[in-house]
Amino acid sequence: MAEIKVSVVIPVYNSGKFLSQTLDSILTQTLSDIEVLCVDDGSLDSGPEILETYAKKDPRIRLFRLKNSGPGAADARNKGLEEARGKYLSFLDADDLFDPDLLKKAYERAEITGADAVLYDACSFDSDSGDFTDVGTYILYDKLPAKEIFQAFDYKDCFFQAESGAAWCGLYRRLFVLEHGLQFKAHHHTDDLYFTYTALLSAERITALPDKLLFYQDNNEFSQTATRMTDPLAAPAAWKELQAWMQENQCYDPFKVSFVNKALEYCRWYLEQSRDYHAFETLWKDLHGGSLETLWPEDVRREDFYEDSLFDWAQDIRNSDFPAFLFYRLQKTNDRLFAYDPRFGFPIDRVQKDDRVVLYGAGEVGRRYFMENLRCGYCRIVAWVDKHYEKAGFPVTSPDTLRNISFDKVLICASSDGAAESIERDLREAGVEETGIINQRTY
Repeated sequence: MAEIKVSVVIPVYNSGKFLSQTLDSILTQTLSDIEVLCVDDGSLDSGPEILETYAKKDPRIRLFRLKNSGPGAADARNKGLEEARGKYLSFLDADDLFDPDLLKKAYERAEITGADAVLYDACSFDSDSGDFTDVGTYILYDKLPAKEIFQAFDYKDCFFQAESGAAWCGLYRRLFVLEHGLQFKAHHHTDDLYFTYTALLSAERITALPDKLLFYQDNNEFSQTATRMTDPLAAPAAWKELQAWMQENQCYDPFKVSFVNKALEYCRWYLEQSRDYHAFETLWKDLHGGSLETLWPEDVRREDFYEDSLFDWAQDIRNSDFPAFLFYRLQKTNDRLFAYDPRFGFPIDRVQKDDRVVLYGAGEVGRRYFMENLRCGYCRIVAWVDKHYEKAGFPVTSPDTLRNISFDKVLICASSDGAAESIERDLREAGVEETGIINQRTY
């Protein structure tokens, strides 16, 4: 049996739409001495059948099954690590693609240099349109040391800024991974962050290829990225775990400034990407209640921040209460926030303090009602919905949200009779009782 040069580990979950394309990109690699470990994590779509079909055609494919073992792809990736037999390890998500020469180029660079890790860049693509986009954030070559072989300590001031933390942007020597006991952590969307950074911090020899060799799918509705807000606390949890590992392995202090900047930047991005009000509130409360203090030690001062805006954001999280923080955010993101129609005031005579209220409408009236309640606390707003929620942005969501939450009343927020009547008809057709609908025009 020929030596297996690379083991490619693929966690699979509901990726049937893209799986054949992904497998084809691996099986047609110019480096053929590989094995492909596909770990299905309880898929409910066509993925398992596609895997079976490919495995019958190509003996390099090895199949494993888990029963939806936990959040993210960590358990599936760890199963792949456990079963792998190749000299090197490569990771790929089940909806992404390899350049035909990726494994050959990475393997040859590793052999020539004796590297523990070979880094390479990626770009995103849309399988529907066929468009490729140079995101420019996975590997920042200008921040890497200007030499063929390097270590993390060679660029400690920008270590975390130079590499995204995505496991699929690297090839790793398998015995190195086993010797250091490197594993993936069970978090939704951030499960590879811990593995990637602990690997690079542990590596004695790192090298980089100046090529974009992986193509990252950006239109998969089931991907971890697309569903990241199912676990809003994943970001701070992952960074705290990495921080604890660094402290235990006595390598935290030299990287502290770079770490704090990246961890807070990542949490800010996670918060700003939230389009769900409750996920946003949950993450804010976690940061305000202790995670920010853990990730940002007192000896990292304002002048240590790489961006003034990041320091200001962190200060706002630390010093504001939630209504004040949200008020500030909405004020920044909506120039017409205070351009209210004076005819409409919050109907405080029709709600109770403990009422769970849904606001329906995100125009001027809806913004007024939301901000008035935020300042005065007339009732408990459990959702803010609008048919054009994508245009409205956070924290407005789809009217479909009403199917999945408990509420007492829906407050129609519309400035015209026609719009209000249309909303009321939709609500009644959806089964909302008349007594649960508040319409200014029904006074």
